[in-house]
Amino acid sequence: MLGHLARVTARALTVAPASPRAVPAEEAAQVFQRLGVAARPVSSIENAVEEALRQAVQAPRAHEAQRPLPILTCGSLYLVGLARQAFLQRLRTPR
Repeated sequence: MLGHLARVTARALTVAPASPRAVPAEEAAQVFQRLGVAARPVSSIENAVEEALRQAVQAPRAHEAQRPLPILTCGSLYLVGLARQAFLQRLRTPR
């Protein structure tokens, strides 16, 4: 799965939900890095959402297009649900 994603992204933030079946964020980041993607693990889903939003707005391509770059969230339905909650919470409390 990460191999397919590596073909369409230049950067990745990895995070693991609190689940015994989750792939550790560090391990996923290392796989991305071996595939040529600038990746780093993040300690929580909330921190990953915050960092993804910051990068989406500040990326040079975002400035050229005059809009944020898209953010893609992948993983289990559980992880995506947590990320959705974090995005919605962030939208309710802009900084």
